[in-house]
Amino acid sequence: MDKTAAASIAGKAPTAPGRFWPEGWWRVMEIRIGIIPLPVFIVMGILISVEGANSAAALGKALGQSVRPIPLGSELLASFSDRSKRPAFLRQWQNAIGAKQ
Repeated sequence: MDKTAAASIAGKAPTAPGRFWPEGWWRVMEIRIGIIPLPVFIVMGILISVEGANSAAALGKALGQSVRPIPLGSELLASFSDRSKRPAFLRQWQNAIGAKQ
């Protein structure tokens, strides 16, 4: 048999031992804490633990109540689905924002 024999078509591609990318990376991504992959958990921990002006707490304090989640009710969703209602909705939205500034 020739030394350059290829792997069978049905089998997996040969991998070099100790190869991290991409096989090793996906093995690490399969390690989970709850439903969160380990690398994502580590990055989230670093971002949460940052102190000073760039911390999540400082950002929340600086923004205050100006940025909040918008509750999506059936009326809001209906306004976006009907094209004829969109301009009226956007005018109403801009008036409400302008009144608070």
